[in-house]
Amino acid sequence: MDIPEKKSPKNNDSSGRMREPFFAEKTGYDDSKDFLKRLLLRQKRSDAVSSARNPQAKRPKVTKTQGDKGKKKGKNKKQMRLPAIQLVGGGPVSPRQDKTDLNGLWLPDWVNPDLASSGVFKKPYQANFDGGIHIAKSGVYLMYAQLSIKKGFEVIKQTGSEKTVLMECYMDHMYTHHSTETCVSIRLYVKPDDTEDRIFIKEMEGAAGAVYGRESSVLGLIRIDDVQSLSALFE
Repeated sequence: MDIPEKKSPKNNDSSGRMREPFFAEKTGYDDSKDFLKRLLLRQKRSDAVSSARNPQAKRPKVTKTQGDKGKKKGKNKKQMRLPAIQLVGGGPVSPRQDKTDLNGLWLPDWVNPDLASSGVFKKPYQANFDGGIHIAKSGVYLMYAQLSIKKGFEVIKQTGSEKTVLMECYMDHMYTHHSTETCVSIRLYVKPDDTEDRIFIKEMEGAAGAVYGRESSVLGLIRIDDVQSLSALFE
């Protein structure tokens, strides 16, 4: 007697595991689109399992849509550097008869190339004539000053005819010495409006021996942020 050969069940694959019957096997209707959907779904499930087992596996590259490209527009555009200017001494040594005359005492040492388009500083090269830095935009500024002098100096902000002391460097304990001392001061300055201000160094009353040399005298400003960003921290 011939023994009939055993055949695998209809719904088993080559490994003997049960497989989900296709739509055509259930209804007798062969829909190729439905078959393709099921095939893609199985592939996604297989990829998900593989990713879960190996999280470090390289993920397939996703093609960006036109909308995504629009969001990235300007990403590689060159960003503007921080507007900054620094003056150094370039004039005579005190005493001077008229200490309010700063003509020739200060020279632009370094000016950020982006100043021409930033609108932050005005007349950056006028420092040689009036000894000051002209600020024309609100913001948060890092300010620093250095001067070799007896007693000390003040950093003044002038708006029109009104003058305000922003910071000072005071060395009264050195005033009895015959030699000058280098005095350094640094602070953050918040400018709330867009009016044009002139920032300059003024020798204190009774100060003497100021040395306006390139290595001993410095006045600089760097705009590091805008006022809106600063006020948001306190809301």
